[in-house]
Amino acid sequence: MPHRAGTGQPLPRGSLMSGKNTGRICWNRDSMIDSARSLQRVANELDKNDAGREAESSDEQLVEGIFLARPILLSLATEIALKAWQCSERKEPPDRIHDLLKLFESLRQDTQEMLEARMRKVSPFSVCAGDPRLQGLSPDFQDMFAARMHPLRYLFSEHREANVRWRFLYEKRSEKFETSEIDRALTVIIGAYEERRWS
Repeated sequence: MPHRAGTGQPLPRGSLMSGKNTGRICWNRDSMIDSARSLQRVANELDKNDAGREAESSDEQLVEGIFLARPILLSLATEIALKAWQCSERKEPPDRIHDLLKLFESLRQDTQEMLEARMRKVSPFSVCAGDPRLQGLSPDFQDMFAARMHPLRYLFSEHREANVRWRFLYEKRSEKFETSEIDRALTVIIGAYEERRWS
């Protein structure tokens, strides 16, 4: 269990950081992953409940609220999960940014490659990525043939500022968000984190 920096006292469950009375912040990586998983679960529960509500054509405001909430919850959860990886690799606080692509690129190269390999196994956009005939194609053709070699990099570049853009959706109503794909990415990131043994 993580402890308060310099005190030996355990951090309360769910606390993302602590630095009270020490002047030093100690990020609780495991709680960050727990928070990311919790946000993902809420987003998926909203989606599950929304499907039934749409069939009943109930409250339009509730349906729109769920439509707006899922991308925000999933992008926030992804940001937190990537920051937990950062803390684990660097042994220091995460970058104070919301850009998903920059967070991903800040991870060690072997971590990025491992996460990309896992994502290729579950992404419908990468089912043909192992076909050597499709390796040198442009990104547009990779999409056409479901051969994305770097599905996470592509996804995070598309949604790099999702936390900012979706909070101000009323300014621009034409945003799109690949909720299923980012949900898969989040599952990959959390699963890989939990399988790794951190020192």
